[in-house]
Amino acid sequence: MHKLTYPEVTFVLLTPETAIDFSDFDCGDADLNDFLKSDALRDSRNYFSSTHLAIYNGEVIGFFSLVTDTIHLKQNLRDSFSINYPYGRLIPALKIGRLARSLKYRGCGVGKILMTKIIHVACETAKKVSFRIISVDAKNTEEAFRLYRESGFVQGPSRPDHETAFYLDVSPIFDGLRKRIR
Repeated sequence: MHKLTYPEVTFVLLTPETAIDFSDFDCGDADLNDFLKSDALRDSRNYFSSTHLAIYNGEVIGFFSLVTDTIHLKQNLRDSFSINYPYGRLIPALKIGRLARSLKYRGCGVGKILMTKIIHVACETAKKVSFRIISVDAKNTEEAFRLYRESGFVQGPSRPDHETAFYLDVSPIFDGLRKRIR
């Protein structure tokens, strides 16, 4: 299998009207597989999360879900991101609730394509609803850590539930996009 490029992949928002079969999707993680097959559509109906499916040649090759969030950043992270939020300790955020790619497409760049789409969705969302950080509670795997670090995320604290927080300050990204548009 070759490295996929962003234009080769189509994204579909999972809704009750979505007519795409993802029953064979397998990312190698039972919890993430179960979320997609059993919970994602219900969560969408209940306005808990939105799940985006990545499609290549008619097959679901990955997905991510997004939710709103507020996060408490320790002072050293606030300083490194130059955040001076005057309205309390909790910073508005967009959270990657779930992210997975098919085992069949391991090594094909699907993770980077998913991250690119997340940034595109974040940019569009920020035109209507503001947030400063994209956050994720990553599974404690080298593969997940590498994806988030390569995508510009800064590692935060580890948690006892075998997850580690990662944060991406969207301000430089959005400012850079505004400058390119002018």
